[in-house]
Amino acid sequence: METKYKFLILFLAVFTAIAIHVTTPKMVAAGGSINITPNTSTYKKGDIFQVAVNINGGGIAFNAAKSTVNISPSLTVQSLTIGDCGFAFVRTPTSTNQSFAGVILGGSRTGCTVYTLALKAAAEGVGTIALSNASLKSQKGAADILSSLGNASYIIIQSPNVGSSSQPTPIQAPIIGPKGEMLYSIIYNVSTSKALALSDANAFLDSNIQGARIASDSFQFDKVPQGVHVLTLSQKGVVLSKEIINVAGSNGTMIIGVSIKEPEPSHLWLWIFTIIGLIIISIFAVIFYKKLRD
Repeated sequence: METKYKFLILFLAVFTAIAIHVTTPKMVAAGGSINITPNTSTYKKGDIFQVAVNINGGGIAFNAAKSTVNISPSLTVQSLTIGDCGFAFVRTPTSTNQSFAGVILGGSRTGCTVYTLALKAAAEGVGTIALSNASLKSQKGAADILSSLGNASYIIIQSPNVGSSSQPTPIQAPIIGPKGEMLYSIIYNVSTSKALALSDANAFLDSNIQGARIASDSFQFDKVPQGVHVLTLSQKGVVLSKEIINVAGSNGTMIIGVSIKEPEPSHLWLWIFTIIGLIIISIFAVIFYKKLRD
């Protein structure tokens, strides 16, 4: 009889250990980072290439990050597309100022892309992207888990076909409203990583102002007052993206991009099946125990 009891206890212990192993998140050594990808390469003058500002929590969930971003004059920004961090931006990165500060409201990430830049190699020499004054806050305890910043350096060589370089578009200041407020134009570009038709999608500012479609994947809002606003992209009543932005600065036109990606898989069903399995095993264990006593 004691052998049966020992077998029952051993069985329950092994099953519980397996359940805990399956459902418990795996911990990784701390060491968060903010870096540029790719961080080095060689380009010809006039080339346009893409880089991304990425955050890695080192296995720890984070919900806030910031960094000052400085790009050398030999590189000119063509466009900026916001990534998949889901930040509510306190400091919104734009094509004229790429520094950022944001928080994730009601959630967290262990890794994400803040934004992607399209850069033009404008002059021969070395082009750099430098990160500074940065922090990365953990979701639990708001501890700064940032341990490293990854800057970038690119070699720019002379193109075989040298032509006259085009002049950058001059910055136009925001217009002044009737009450002295600064008013901006916002161009909202949408890119997707899957075949997603945006023909019936709509963009809204602060939930009630619909953007004018200027392309199949681009919307425009005019006379937007300085301050914090919410940009929402929805399709057939489903919200595809929601960005909180801070409209400010010396450039009267802000270009905001958003990249829509596949949602991360949920582990909810794993938890449900594990709990159901524990309940069923417990019931059989109780029945088995009663039979042993009888």
